[in-house]
Formats: sequence, C-alpha cells, structure tokens
Amino acid sequence: ASTYGTEVVNDFGDARYDGPCPPTNLPPNVHHYVFTVYALRSELSVPSSANFPANVEALFHALLDAAMRGEVLGSASMTGLYSTTPGT
Repeated sequence: ASTYGTEVVNDFGDARYDGPCPPTNLPPNVHHYVFTVYALRSELSVPSSANFPANVEALFHALLDAAMRGEVLGSASMTGLYSTTPGT
C-alpha cells in the first residue's frame, strides 16, 4: 500500500500495472491509451474492502461524485499509442 495513492484492480483482476494489450482484430493494430491525472480539493474515497478491492468502476464513480461536488480543481491527459505490428 502506498501513502501516495490507491491501486485499483485492473482488467486482468490484479492490483498492478499489466501493460498495454491492444485489440488484435483492428488494423493496423494500433491502440490509443489515454492517461489522465486529476487535481482534487480533498482525498478521493474509493470504496473497497479486504474481499473486494477497488476496481475501475468504483474509481470512475468516485471521480464522478467528486466532480459533481466541485472537488476537481483541474486535470491533464496524455495519449500514448501502442501497436503489436512493427512499423505502425
């Protein structure tokens, strides 16, 4: 556990970063990944328990609730591209 944030369960069911996995059926096999950080007025509360770690849906709903309460001070996004096909 970090004092600087909370990891949520990813699409593979793990609380860690597992790297890009673009769809293989979409030519030219390039996938866009958008990384967004949010500046919040207060600490974000993401529901979880020992049996049910926080997941992406819980994080999304917590951010949405924070935005509706006016807690989001700002955000920034960066888009990365990844391909399994060399040269694309």
